[in-house]
Order: sequence, then structure tokens, then C-alpha cells
Amino acid sequence: MLADANTSKNCVVSSMELASLAKARPAVTVLLAGISLLAVLPPMAAAQTGAWAGNGPQGGKIYCVAADPARPAILYSGTARGVFKSEDAGASWRAIGQGLPSVRVQTIVIDPAATNVLYAGTITPSGVASVGIFKSTDGGETWNAINDGLIDPSTGISPLDVGALAIDPSNHSRLLAGTSFSEIFQSTDGGTTWQPETFGGATLGLQTTAFLYSHGSPSTVFAAGTLGLLVSTDGGLDWSRYGNAGVPFFTLAADLSAPGTLYAGDSQGSGIWKSTDNGAHWSSQNSGLPTNSGREPLILSLVIDPANASTVYSATYGNGVFVSTNAGGTWSASNGSLRSMFVYALAFSAGPGRALYAGTDGAGVAQSTDGARSWTAKSSGLDLGLVYKVIGGPLGTQPLLAAAFDGVWQTSDEGATWQLSSSGLPVAPVDGLFRIPGDFAAAPVFAATLGGGLYKSGDGGGTWSAVSGLSEQFLASLSGDAAGATLYAGTADPNLSAQRVFQSKDGGATWVQTSLDAGSATVDFLQVNPVNASQVIAGSQGGTGYFQSTDAGKNWSTVAVNTACGGINQALFSASGSTLYLAGTTGVCRSTDSGKTWALAAVPGTFSIASLALDPADVRVLYAGAALNIGTNSSSVFRSTDSGQTWQSFGGASFPNATVTAIRVGGSGEVDAATYGAGVLRFVGSANRSPIDLAAPGPRPTRSVSPR
Repeated sequence: MLADANTSKNCVVSSMELASLAKARPAVTVLLAGISLLAVLPPMAAAQTGAWAGNGPQGGKIYCVAADPARPAILYSGTARGVFKSEDAGASWRAIGQGLPSVRVQTIVIDPAATNVLYAGTITPSGVASVGIFKSTDGGETWNAINDGLIDPSTGISPLDVGALAIDPSNHSRLLAGTSFSEIFQSTDGGTTWQPETFGGATLGLQTTAFLYSHGSPSTVFAAGTLGLLVSTDGGLDWSRYGNAGVPFFTLAADLSAPGTLYAGDSQGSGIWKSTDNGAHWSSQNSGLPTNSGREPLILSLVIDPANASTVYSATYGNGVFVSTNAGGTWSASNGSLRSMFVYALAFSAGPGRALYAGTDGAGVAQSTDGARSWTAKSSGLDLGLVYKVIGGPLGTQPLLAAAFDGVWQTSDEGATWQLSSSGLPVAPVDGLFRIPGDFAAAPVFAATLGGGLYKSGDGGGTWSAVSGLSEQFLASLSGDAAGATLYAGTADPNLSAQRVFQSKDGGATWVQTSLDAGSATVDFLQVNPVNASQVIAGSQGGTGYFQSTDAGKNWSTVAVNTACGGINQALFSASGSTLYLAGTTGVCRSTDSGKTWALAAVPGTFSIASLALDPADVRVLYAGAALNIGTNSSSVFRSTDSGQTWQSFGGASFPNATVTAIRVGGSGEVDAATYGAGVLRFVGSANRSPIDLAAPGPRPTRSVSPR
């Protein structure tokens, strides 16, 4: 039963979401416009030659890191596409998991007595059926679902999302599972069956995110979650609210050298807490931590140095890693060369000479062997890069640049290898790239960052310098006219109530604010008519309309799109400038009369289109990239050969489970698909092009399961 164990006021929270860089979905005034539905014809046979292949940029979202307690070189990472394993201390990774769906793995625990036995808890997106808990007895190579009894007693829903798992140190057949807005469950038979222990189900609003067994008292176990700190003194059978902190906790850690000393991290803004009486009383420990909008950072992981209990490390979502060398008394940033300030997890490897590993949002896994003073990327094989944009020269032999969550990446060998090309860039997501037309190696390239402002490179992306003419720091989009004479930048500033578009007419040296006031609608895409540079389109991802200027940014008006088009994710002009295409949540909409009427073409087997691109060699050919469709066998890239009237699958369905954020079609027939979660993939050879050879991608880890 769940009951109050003390008289202190408990803070009950009904929901908890981690802070993210997800963009706002604005409401745009809808003015009805005529629309026609185009019949979707059966797919035409296409003599497509080639296949999708990708080898980076590597990195991506790492939700948890688990270290084998007996074998220091073995590590596991829980990712948005299942589990990855390293057998060389993080030097290389490979996807594992036959029988494990390609979904977000939030937590992994290893049986300390039999380290080939692993348990994984998974979380699926809203609207997608949960898949629950999985078990492996062969070091993660194969997995089986173990969800018998994992049923919400009030709704009957099964299985459930699972964000926390723990193994009883005194009985390794006994496990605890924390679910999302349901019960704490217990298994006494190694996960074969589960029983709810908190009795309330979905009505509790309980999201459990961590467990901690009390050192020296194995029958006492703590749970961190949205109801605050919970305690059980009978091994997990009965639970009570406990302690005086009065805030929800997200993570817990225990000082094994000082029984009764505990640390807790909060993901809702109160920072770090410490208790010296086994959780009864807590004090805030935030000296030296920065504040976010008047609150402390979001603390997602805490670990104590096994060799020195006075040294504690904290992972924050937005401020990187902080370290305390005086048992939490004061904290200081310790990020070194870490390429993401959004850190989900920290873990020490086993054995002497322990290394500290950080699982990040966007930059994969990083390793430190000097107490977090410096960090080394350890993401080889983690083909999970979060890429927003990819640009390149007109020929396939010229380099490509990719704008990613952890910076700008470059490849000079057709995507076989990628190198971070962020010298001079701040540690911030790069949301947009724009290259002035001209020689690729010398033409200026601009990079828009979310939090670091605008940057420029004069050597093809090798080095970057800040553009002083634009003071706005949060930029989500870049565009320019066909000659590169006039540039535009759109904002996505969480600190502004009015998002804006800025303009430069001197190659980016100086910028002026245009008259557009987009309110809370972040300017996620900008398009300039390639034939009529006076027509500029600005819009927000998911919006039901867009803003338009017909006088090169001086004045703006709202253009509504019929609701049958759904939310708008991207806009694209035809080569002639006479047709405007919109990537929408229901398919591709097009207008040939400046937005007065719209024709919707549904894309077979998909729900939402995230990106569009033109084939530079054939004005009739367009490509569309799908938003993430978990649980479907749909393709992710589609092609139209009739100016967007009908669409067919392109490249087959064997595409990773990731949103296609951008598409680039090269002059030699290659198609590059930038994805949010699988890097950049290339398809060489299309139905109306002569295939070209793809450079050898180099050694890749052997996969035991095909990505969706």
C-alpha cells in the first residue's frame, strides 16, 4: 500500500517531462482556402539501383550507460534505437538485440552475479503501444519480452513503459520495475512474472525513474519519482512517502563509505539534495550550480567516485557535467571538450583505473579518465547522429556538410567517414546551414545555432567565426536568394515572446530586423522564391499556415492553408518559382496560385512529411522525407516524377527508425537523407539516373537486427 510515513507536506506532481529543444507548435489564424484531393495512383515500377547506406555522423541520444561489474571493457548503451554494446571500453560500438524492438531503451541493469544476464526497460512515444521489459541471458545478443503481470490494475493496459529497474542485492531473482504513471512492480522469479505493489495504477500519476537499495540494510529500498521520495522497508512490498524534501526526485546515489549518506537529483528545477540520515531529512546542495530561468539545472544522473567518496559527479540537461570534490558542498562545471551540454547519464567502468562515461543528447558517449577535466568522444559505431540539414556542392565528389545537434560534420569521401568540423563553433545545436553560391571550397557558409548565434566559415566549413552583425543567439533557420545577395535568419528563442526574421544585404556582415512578429511561432523554415527574390516564406514546424513577404521582407502577411493539409513542417518552391510545395502532417500540399487554393497528395503508407527536395536535373522530380513512423513498415523516403501529384516509395523500406529532416539531391544522382537519429544516409542511383559507385564505407559493426 502507498501511505504517508511522516507529517511533512509532500509535493504530488501529476506529470513530468524533461526539458528539451522541441519547438513550439504555434496556432496560426486559419483562412479557408480551396483544396482538391489528388487521387493516389498505384506505385509505378521503378528500376531503382542501389541501396541506402550510412556511416555517420555518429553520436545521438544515449539515455543510459551500464558497465559490466566484472569485465571493465564491456559497456552497454540504451538508445532511441535499442541497445548498443562495446567490448573495448567504448572505442567501438555495435547494435545488439535480436528480439528487442528498435525503441527507446531508458534503463539497463546487469545481474552482478551473472553478468551475461541483462534487463532493459523501454519507453515508446505518446500514441504508440508500449513494449515493456526485456531480458537477455547472453550478454545482450538476444532478448525476450518478460511482461507477464505488467498490467495497470485500473486501466488493464499492458505492457507499460518502464523507466527504472533494479536488482535486489541480496536476492538476484527479485527485481523492481518503475513504470510511467502506473505502479511500482516486483518480480521474485527473475522477471518471469510481475506483481503491482503500490495499488493505484494510473490514478496515482506515479512515474518512477530510479531505485536505490540502502547500504547495509537490503530490505530498505528507495524510489525516486513524481510523488517525491518513496521508501519500502520490506524489500519493495509496501511503499510510503518519505523525507522532508517535498519535491519530486529523478535520480539517487549512495555514499558506500558513509552509511546513511544519500544524494538526489531533481529534474524539475530544484537541483541537488543530500541526506545524512538515510533519507529522513534533506538539504539543498546547489552552491556553484547555474540557474535556469531562476531555477537550478535539471539533474538526470549522479555518481560517486568509487575511489574517493568526497567526489560526486552530476549530469545536467542543458549545462553539462558538474563535479563536487567536497561531498556536494560546492560544484563546478567540468565539461572540457564535451560536445553536448545535455547529459542523460553517467557511469563508471569496473576495476582499477576506472573511466567515467557520459551518455549525452546528440553527441553519443564521451569518456573521461581524469576526473571529468577532459572528455574524449567514444561514439564509433553509434550511427545515431541527430542531423537537421545537409548541404554539398553540385558534384558528388565535393564535400558534404551536416548540421547536427553536436555541431557541424563534414565528409569528403561520399559519406564513408565523417569528421567533426566545428572549430570555432560554440557547444550548441546547429539548426541551419546556408552556402553562398560559388566555388564550394571558398564560398562562405553560414551556420545557425540554437543558443550560440550565427557563425561563418570561409574555408568550406573547416573553421568558423562568430558573425557580430546579428546579436540574436537562438537561430533555427537560414535561407537566401538564388544569388546569395540577400540572406534571412529566423529565430527560435525561448526567452522571446515575439519570434523574428532578420535580413542581411551585404553577405552577412550586418543584419536588420524585418517587420515580422511571429509571436510564439518559432521560425523553423525560410524559403526564398528562386525566380522572384521578393517572395519570402517563413513558417513554424507544425503550424497551420505560414508568413509571406512579397517585397523582400519589408512587409509580411499570414497565409492560411486548408486544414486538410495538416500542420506544415517545411516549404519548397519549384525551380520555376511558380509552385509552392508544403510538407504537411497529412502529405504534400501544392499551390500554383500563391496560396489561394491547394492540392493535397497523400504519400502512401506514411502519416507526416518532414522534408522536401527538388532534383536539380529534372524539374518534375521531387523527394519527400517522412516523419518518424514507429510500428509501420512504410518507407521513409518517397519520390514523385510528376511534379508532386503522385508519390512512390523510394529506396525500399529498410530505412532506420528516424525522421528524415532534410534531403539533398546531388548532380550525379546521389540522394542524401539527413535524419534525426540515424545520421546521413545515401542512396546512389535512381530510376532516371545512371548509377555511380559509392565509396567503400569502411568497417562497420555487424548488426544482429535490421533497423526499421
